[in-house]
Amino acid sequence: MGADIHMAIEVRNTYKTDDKWKYLEIKNPFLSYKDADGTEHIDVLEPYSGRDYELFGILAGVRSDVYDQIDSVRGMPEDVSEAVKERYKAEEYYGALHSLTLYTLDELKSWGERKKHFKSANYKELAEYDEGLFLETKREDKDMRKRFNTFVYDIENFVYMVIGYVNPCNVRAIIWFDS
Repeated sequence: MGADIHMAIEVRNTYKTDDKWKYLEIKNPFLSYKDADGTEHIDVLEPYSGRDYELFGILAGVRSDVYDQIDSVRGMPEDVSEAVKERYKAEEYYGALHSLTLYTLDELKSWGERKKHFKSANYKELAEYDEGLFLETKREDKDMRKRFNTFVYDIENFVYMVIGYVNPCNVRAIIWFDS
């Protein structure tokens, strides 16, 4: 059984006095439906929905320890919007959710920029066995850097599509996984 990523994007407007986080949501009418009893199920688009275990390991230590994890799992923020709480509770009803964490867009971007090379944890061990593996590992590391940066770009693009430019420190991704 695989693990899937779920993500809620929140933004805040620092020009307003409330400074509260707001949930950004794009509803997908093509995958929304009503049950026979009239209960409506609305599908929500997410900026990223792939299954990349190495990326999951970087974000929350899920299913991979090949690369360094950005930070330990942080849990649900205290100032989370009610809409994200409701969405999380609804998804929790359907399955085992785990590894709830969050990052601001600024944190993700700066972490990706600081990482000159995405070296795997077993990078040196592989190089000692065979020089050919050393080159192959380097190629995989460049690919992982590209995949991570694409993930960050997807979040940034999602926000831009909905409301335009927002300072990266005022955008956060609340991320969780199911198994």
